[in-house]
Amino acid sequence: MVVLTTENTANAENTIPGLERVVEGCRLMVKMTTQSEYRDAEVLLVRNDPPRFYVHYIDCNRRLDEWVEAENLNLDSLRMPQKGKKGVVQSMESTSASASPERELSKKSAAMRKRKATMDEDSQDGMGQNGAPSLRGSMSMVGHSEDALTRIRNIEMIELGRHRIQPWYFAPYPQQLVHLPCIYICEFCLKYVKSQTCLKTHMKKCHLKHPPGNEIYRNEELSFFEIDGRKK
Repeated sequence: MVVLTTENTANAENTIPGLERVVEGCRLMVKMTTQSEYRDAEVLLVRNDPPRFYVHYIDCNRRLDEWVEAENLNLDSLRMPQKGKKGVVQSMESTSASASPERELSKKSAAMRKRKATMDEDSQDGMGQNGAPSLRGSMSMVGHSEDALTRIRNIEMIELGRHRIQPWYFAPYPQQLVHLPCIYICEFCLKYVKSQTCLKTHMKKCHLKHPPGNEIYRNEELSFFEIDGRKK
């Protein structure tokens, strides 16, 4: 994980000429965080203070979509979006305003089925030979359906027990938590908190010894539980 100081990130927009031209829908070469190489990418979402950009790498699996810092952008390759293209947020607002409740419900049901099929395909085709990322299928989200925001991975990291995990997809956590560098989850009751300090405080009061629900399978040190949210 790359950590930038508040002073450096706050001044990033002022120290990089032309950064204000980077808007949702534009395309440019971006340095990938995991592979340290530049790829053609589309900007899907922009955040300020400090400036960060959520990008989709063209012709790459969407699980590689990520937030990048301004320093990762090659502004010399910037190409502005085509006229009439809308960003993810604007697309959400316009489609929600124009759709009737019945039509919106039908669209959301179809979108959920489509997203589940896409996730299943990603699980099977995400990695090629020698562990290299799959380059199948562009998943550009600009101008897509009203659930486009849920296709943006909104969490950087979760900590569950002794493991730190980087999610692949959107997760419906409270808005005040998704901007944190890591969300901490109790490995027994699955309660989520914002810091290790909060987790330690919670663990002193948590009396569960396994996730809420029934154990349905065990193989040596591996156990599967059918989670029941009504049990605490």
